[in-house]
Amino acid sequence: MKTSTFSFVFLITFVSGLDPANMPAQEALKLQIRSQPDRVQLQWQSKIPLPLSTSVARYQIQRSTDLANWETVGETVAGRMGISDESLQTLVARGGSQAYYRLVGQVGSGSVKASGGEVFGYGSAFARELARLGQISPGQFAALYPVPGDYLKSLSFDPTTAQYWAAFNADAQFRLNDDELKLFKQNGFVVSERPR
Repeated sequence: MKTSTFSFVFLITFVSGLDPANMPAQEALKLQIRSQPDRVQLQWQSKIPLPLSTSVARYQIQRSTDLANWETVGETVAGRMGISDESLQTLVARGGSQAYYRLVGQVGSGSVKASGGEVFGYGSAFARELARLGQISPGQFAALYPVPGDYLKSLSFDPTTAQYWAAFNADAQFRLNDDELKLFKQNGFVVSERPR
């Protein structure tokens, strides 16, 4: 049985305002290579610090047989938005009996929806917590995060006495019905699903 030896080098390219002097490449990535009969599995632990919660690290694998000429192989591998410490991997076709591999990483902005946790940075914190906890049932969630007993039962003032309440309530599009008004006075807010 013939054993193939694979060598590797890696290079990291930075974009979007990251200063490579602030992060030694050797500490950022450790590329592991596993040879399979017709392909190569490449795996690395990405630890590139992301400047914003909406940033994402994208990686491309390049291969060379002579360390002078490099070609991009496989698809771009993108990390999760706002997550700077995660394990990533990809499979690429073998490039002969011996090849060198390098990893080119870029940090850029991820696609952000017009609203949601990503806009305010909650998305990445939620993803980290979900990765730590895993999927849990509502009962497990309630046991981990019990409701404190010190919430007020109702407001101690009438919110309809607020400065702009009369102007808000005058608009038929926003006017609360009797049930909604009762909840608003009790809680200080109301959620309505009726069309406006």
